[in-house]
Amino acid sequence: GELYITDVVGILVNGGDKVSAYMTKDFEESLGVNSRLQLAEAEAILKHRKNIELMTAGVTIIDPANTYVAPEVKVGADTILHPGTILEGDTVIGERCEIGPHTRLTNVKVGNDTIIHFTYGHDCEVKDVLK
Repeated sequence: GELYITDVVGILVNGGDKVSAYMTKDFEESLGVNSRLQLAEAEAILKHRKNIELMTAGVTIIDPANTYVAPEVKVGADTILHPGTILEGDTVIGERCEIGPHTRLTNVKVGNDTIIHFTYGHDCEVKDVLK
């Protein structure tokens, strides 16, 4: 069955195991998720972190509140993500691309300089645009 982390401490101590405390630098690292509301809040934190990571690396996200990029997805610099874009799974987007609006890509490899609008793609590859 499921155990709360607070119960686990007591179980370990009663079993003779060594227990110690750990301080996180960010309280969000240790949030509990015991409801769908808390799950949504935790997902929002992870989404925000991914958006910061991407934008810091040179990706433009037109509307971060309406764009979802899964933690494992990679997006190249100077790429633009429009609202309604969902990138998930083993998706890799090249540099200088334009993705969306309203595009969902799952396990898709996208080459450089590619434009993809209003598309659903799954388990496929879009090559670099030839110049």
